[in-house]
Amino acid sequence: MHVEGRESVRGHLQDCVGRLPQSFREAIEVTYRGERSVAQAAQAAEVGVEAMKKRLQRARAMLADCLRGKGVLG
Repeated sequence: MHVEGRESVRGHLQDCVGRLPQSFREAIEVTYRGERSVAQAAQAAEVGVEAMKKRLQRARAMLADCLRGKGVLG
């Protein structure tokens, strides 16, 4: 993928993350942008590890649906 394509995907991804419900958006940001493990993210968010895993699972599914809707994923 060329640079413009990556930038476009990054923009779509940022838009989709911004559309997530707050608890799911925070789970994504704390875990991935904060480069934390699930356990560390759970502690930072003051939730259990299983709750954080479920939030991340649901957030990733919502992101995939959003990106498919934008034609980014097949």
